[in-house]
Amino acid sequence: MKGTLIKAAKVVADQTIAVEWGSGKVSQVDFGALISSNPHFRPLAGKGAFTTIHVDEWGHTLSWACGADIGSESVWRMAQEQAGKAWSLAEFHAWMKRNSLSLSSAAEALKITRRAVIYYHQGHRPIPRWVEVACLGWEALKRERAGLKRKAA
Repeated sequence: MKGTLIKAAKVVADQTIAVEWGSGKVSQVDFGALISSNPHFRPLAGKGAFTTIHVDEWGHTLSWACGADIGSESVWRMAQEQAGKAWSLAEFHAWMKRNSLSLSSAAEALKITRRAVIYYHQGHRPIPRWVEVACLGWEALKRERAGLKRKAA
């Protein structure tokens, strides 16, 4: 997907980069939470490690000298989440866990394909806000129906 290819990336603040996408748009992405929570990215917390960022030859990956790397689609998803244009992956996982949903049952609940749920679940695609609304609405209806059943009993 051309829109998710990275043309350039530069550090603009502590653990934050400005990414220029193949489309010409620019996003700021904060890596702070990822660095503190993911062992693969922890070396970037070291002095000067984060500033060694570079874009691979084809724009598919951001890499650092310490060996940490991340795919452009994951960076795109993070940018969309941080800009408020996509639902967070952690919230989607929490919704599935809270409701004891498998990939198939989540797809059925949302009336979308299992493949779409897999893309969202694995973080390969940003989760559109309409999916968030559908998840929360489904959950509200489930609670309401459970309450009605208790009253009827």
